[in-house]
Amino acid sequence: MLSTVTPIVLVIARMVLRGVLPYPDLLRRARVRSRARELATRIPWPQDETTATGLDFAQLALLRLLWLQRETRRAVRTRQREAAALLARTSMETCILGLWCLHNPTAASKLRTSEFNDLVRNRTVGAPVRHG
Repeated sequence: MLSTVTPIVLVIARMVLRGVLPYPDLLRRARVRSRARELATRIPWPQDETTATGLDFAQLALLRLLWLQRETRRAVRTRQREAAALLARTSMETCILGLWCLHNPTAASKLRTSEFNDLVRNRTVGAPVRHG
């Protein structure tokens, strides 16, 4: 009877510890982050925005995701619940955007067009510059 109880207790203890600990496998997380950084490394980055492709935008999204992951973790550790929730939401949006840029070959031009339309809508393009 004791031999069947011990594995069950170990399984339950392992599940509880995995839920309590921030991440049980720190070495694996570090490896995944470094490989993600290697994927997003591009030398040199395109100097002209019009030559940037969907892959370039996806690589920028991956770098932003790594930064957002670090900031979300910091917010959770300092018990800033609202900031952690907003950072997690931004991470999801960035992930979706990066995947869309990889999947859709015209994503880069659509992003440029939508950014320009937003600038025109907010009257920042073509508006006279006031000095002083």
